[in-house]
Amino acid sequence: MRRAPRQFAVEDCNGYTVCFGAETADGETSRMRHSQYELDHEDRILAVNEPWSAFARENDAEHLVRGVIGTTVWDWVAGPEVRHLYRLLFSRVREVQGSTTVPFRCDSPSVRRFMELEVCALPDDGLLCTAMLKRAEQRDPVPLLNPHVPRSETLLRVCSWCKRVPTDDGDWLEIEQAITALHLVEEVPPAISHTICDRCEALFGDS
Repeated sequence: MRRAPRQFAVEDCNGYTVCFGAETADGETSRMRHSQYELDHEDRILAVNEPWSAFARENDAEHLVRGVIGTTVWDWVAGPEVRHLYRLLFSRVREVQGSTTVPFRCDSPSVRRFMELEVCALPDDGLLCTAMLKRAEQRDPVPLLNPHVPRSETLLRVCSWCKRVPTDDGDWLEIEQAITALHLVEEVPPAISHTICDRCEALFGDS
């Protein structure tokens, strides 16, 4: 018999595709330093916490408050490579009945967010995922990261974990550098395709 979900609100995962945090890099971010979401043995989202809900409302994503409970986390994770690494991470934690922590980025157009995701095993193969804000940096808004602007049919690959962009010579650049290097200053920006860079993929071998 499976236990009932605990009565705390869990938060969604944008990992992307779910982000944790507030838009500002000031004191508002302190309230989401321990955002959490709980998964059952089939990776269904059981609950989301108030920091998750607050972030969604502040970013015009009310559907992420009411629409995630009962769905699987895979409904909200973009890209096959990213899903594969999440599955690897979840499987490892369940196997050892322990916990692991990996760094990730959850940027908005005007804020860089440096975060950590801790995944802990719960009874009955459940998982508790905690996103912790380590540092936030204000920057000039980057229209390329604005989800509301129209997109061209061109695809731009972005690492879902560190938010860097690959170049033709194999380098991975911060988004502002990539805009210059790849001549992405256009009236209609390219669509973003989520992937994983070699450096972030290696984290899963060490976690």
